[in-house]
Amino acid sequence: MFLKAEDIMANEVVKYNNERNKIAFTGFSPWELNVFYTLCSIMKENGTTVIELSYDKLIELSGLKDSRLDESRQTKLFEDMYKNLLKLTFGFDDGDTIIYFNLFSNFKLIRSKRTITIGLNEDYSYILNNLASNFTRFKLIEFNQISGEYPKLLYRHLKQWKTTGLWEVGIDEFRRLFDIPISYRMSNIDQKVLNPSIKELKKLRILKI
Repeated sequence: MFLKAEDIMANEVVKYNNERNKIAFTGFSPWELNVFYTLCSIMKENGTTVIELSYDKLIELSGLKDSRLDESRQTKLFEDMYKNLLKLTFGFDDGDTIIYFNLFSNFKLIRSKRTITIGLNEDYSYILNNLASNFTRFKLIEFNQISGEYPKLLYRHLKQWKTTGLWEVGIDEFRRLFDIPISYRMSNIDQKVLNPSIKELKKLRILKI
């Protein structure tokens, strides 16, 4: 199925299987994260429908309308986002079977039409579809207005645990998820990762931490 989505609006809510929170989004810029999660909000509950968006529509929905990116920089932003996505290890290991996969099966940019076409991998479309339990949920507009990669990552992980109100994570796992430089001591993590992230989220008044 194919949907030309010039009149589509991103769902107000981003919602996905919690397994995706185990993936470290290494190398993504804040703008690339905006684009990725906007695409996830559009694809949510659309099955394996292939969706086509104009550059302008995707930039608008990603909260980047005021960024004044010209056409070549928009193309590079979308391309860099997908290249970083291909580097991610989407997969599972149950102790016996190891599976790796790409979340999107179809990703095409057409410069002359200024369009992006995208579709989900059919075998793993459940990550964004038919979610009744074990999911993370947050408002797209909140995520897109957060500045900085670390605050965006902290927001996403805290949202997974909003029901209990507490996120407990081992320091080694925290370093992996946030791609913390190996040279950082705990004081560096406080100074350069946690404190600025908490300050940003408190400033926007979207979380009480």
